Amino acid sequence: MAYLAQRIVPDAEWLASEDTTSAIAALVDYVERRGRPPRLEETPRATAELLAHLKPGELKRLVRDSADPGAMAEGARRSTLNTLLYLAVKLFNGRGPFSSLPLSIQLDVRAFFTSYVRRVSAPTGSFSNYGTTATYGAR
Repeated sequence: MAYLAQRIVPDAEWLASEDTTSAIAALVDYVERRGRPPRLEETPRATAELLAHLKPGELKRLVRDSADPGAMAEGARRSTLNTLLYLAVKLFNGRGPFSSLPLSIQLDVRAFFTSYVRRVSAPTGSFSNYGTTATYGAR
């Protein structure tokens, strides 16, 4: 079960970054695929270094202006479902503390759900009512 759960966590794929423009494009691509901005710990060092001279507000504006809202919504939906699937599989081994989850899952839970405890307390209802975000406590 642990192997299966780890296979559910999507690999953090980043576009290659050689300059600031390509680093911003990589950031926008990540946001569109995941439905949320990455934390610094998730960003490849080379990309982070290329973006270091930009202020956080500038980065947010660039992403907001460049990212496709439809792609972001689809990315959020996909990340939400992957997180639900991961948590459901992990329940077979017993629910561990939030800090034992992979970083990307922790961040997805924080971004897409009201709380971890609430999310794992009723996992079966989440899948039986797939498609309604209110069912799984999404924000």
